[in-house]
Amino acid sequence: MSVIKDAISALVSKNDVAPVGTIHVVDRSPLNWLYITYNTVEELVRVSPDGAIEPAAMKTYSWANDRTLEVEVREDNR
Repeated sequence: MSVIKDAISALVSKNDVAPVGTIHVVDRSPLNWLYITYNTVEELVRVSPDGAIEPAAMKTYSWANDRTLEVEVREDNR
């Protein structure tokens, strides 16, 4: 805590008023990171209106083994 006080006192002259209190930052959308990700990165697959899974960013896929899925991504991805 003394490091913060020292930093503030170094920045504040005798004629200035030192900051007092706490600033609370509130994000009105707690899922904002999800919204940003969804609009900047295209998902590999998406769900169609009838509930079927269809390709989005992927061109093709194949199972290399029981635990590895190999995906070929489309060239025109955003």
